[in-house]
Amino acid sequence: MSKTNLKPKPILLVSLFIILVIVFLIKDTLIQVVQAKPYIAIERVNFNKQLPNYKKTKVWGENPLELINIPFNSKLARLNLYQVYVGNQLVKEFYNYDRAVNYAINKTSASIKDKASNIVLWNNYKRYVLMEGDLYIHSLEEVLPTIEEGKKHENSYIIDQEENKLVWSNFNKSLIHSDDTKQGDVFLVNRQYQVSSNYSPQSSVNLADHTSKYIKVSRRDMYIDEGVLSPIKLMLKDAYYGGADKMLVISGYRSYQRQTSILNSRIKSLTPSLGLEEAKKKVATFVAIPGSSEHQVGLAVDFTTFRDMGVTQDFGNTIEGKWLNENSWKYGFIIRYTGDKMDITGIIDEPWHLRYVGIPHAEIMKRENLCLEEYLDNIKEYNKIEFEARDGNKYNIVYFESIYSEDLIRFLYEAKNIEALSGDGKGGVIITTID
Repeated sequence: MSKTNLKPKPILLVSLFIILVIVFLIKDTLIQVVQAKPYIAIERVNFNKQLPNYKKTKVWGENPLELINIPFNSKLARLNLYQVYVGNQLVKEFYNYDRAVNYAINKTSASIKDKASNIVLWNNYKRYVLMEGDLYIHSLEEVLPTIEEGKKHENSYIIDQEENKLVWSNFNKSLIHSDDTKQGDVFLVNRQYQVSSNYSPQSSVNLADHTSKYIKVSRRDMYIDEGVLSPIKLMLKDAYYGGADKMLVISGYRSYQRQTSILNSRIKSLTPSLGLEEAKKKVATFVAIPGSSEHQVGLAVDFTTFRDMGVTQDFGNTIEGKWLNENSWKYGFIIRYTGDKMDITGIIDEPWHLRYVGIPHAEIMKRENLCLEEYLDNIKEYNKIEFEARDGNKYNIVYFESIYSEDLIRFLYEAKNIEALSGDGKGGVIITTID
């Protein structure tokens, strides 16, 4: 009896291969999707000179990181090549993902990369990972010791793997960061603390696009900071139904160049009667010099009434002026310049000029009769202010002397219920939390 030939025929091998390919292409359920942590590719980190939107990230001085999520595995995912690294050194390659994990799991500082995409699919680093460029340096379970280690390396940064956030970096501040704290709702703009000639709101909206029976503007280009839109709409609506129904917005954002033109025009008109130098002194008490105008930052709004169509101190005696004086703080606005604070602000009584500072700051300033300069000095002096607002909410307002303060980094990482984050315009940082 002859022996049976056990070698598979070529046609059978080809058939089996075709069947396997069809199964991979059709049966998604047969493919195990890799459940991996997101990986931050340093070339995709968008560093920026702007203060962050806290709702997007807890990192001060950076824009929100763009986290690269692991893509859905291709239908032929198991044909990929998985590279096992220990630290920065490639030690082994696998065609099977599970085998790669089993090999790497007991090794210190191991990670697995998909060779084709160079994306990290898995690692066993501790929570806080210290990187220098795209090189792994160290990892620890506590953030502060990791920061101390990071200080020994140039251009390093720390990733919190659990929260998928960049929590610290020592990138060259002169190149990437800015200590400019002229951002947020509470920052000071005056003759001492000016903004640059090219400063403009990070995002603005045209109030003229939102007119209604209670929102009236004097022209079609009434731009304001985007964050002011909702509170001013609510305030004007309540004013209208509260009897102050002749309110008219006549000024919002004003460029440095426009402010220069206004200042020069006023000086020119007074020069014949006062002389040039006296005209300059006089005008400086009611027209902000370019760079010191709150209109340039988009947080100031001027009002008048249909009865007047101009700005005069008589506005404070109108129904609309009285309503704003009594109620604007409820919406985060303050009457920025009052007669009793002229020795501090250098500006005459301007009942028509409102500045948005947000809640609860406006309520505190109203209750304590503080101008913005005084309020910021108080915050800096006491470092922390606890305040219960009229709506029953309890706020904590905390001051930090620098955006590079380690206390600030720790606070941002640990704090909960952050309501607002702002610079003070003088180098400091103000964070408002709500209990």
